[in-house]
Amino acid sequence: QVQAANFAGLRNINGYYVPGVGTQDDAFTRNLDGGLGYSYGPRMEEMYLKFITQAHEWKKQDPQAEISIVSTGFSRGAVTAAMFTRMVHERGIQDPVGMKIDQGPNGEILKLTP
Repeated sequence: QVQAANFAGLRNINGYYVPGVGTQDDAFTRNLDGGLGYSYGPRMEEMYLKFITQAHEWKKQDPQAEISIVSTGFSRGAVTAAMFTRMVHERGIQDPVGMKIDQGPNGEILKLTP
């Protein structure tokens, strides 16, 4: 529905999907992450960065824009969706300009520092 709205010219709505924990292609890595959840934090940081970057673009277009989010997840993704919503609640919508992005050896986002 979001893609259809964007295709129809609506630019004030957007959606992103970040694959959940234990979704890697390699079976060993997938099973290890599925059991330990080590990619959970980096996935949260990736989603937050995508969100604040989009929010920044909307605010540039309309400084009075009111921004809200809807998070949806299923199974393990339900926990991820709830934690993402909590992250936005705790951090607010930060300005991504000048954000320091600490990355791991595979390019995963380990930490965002305003």
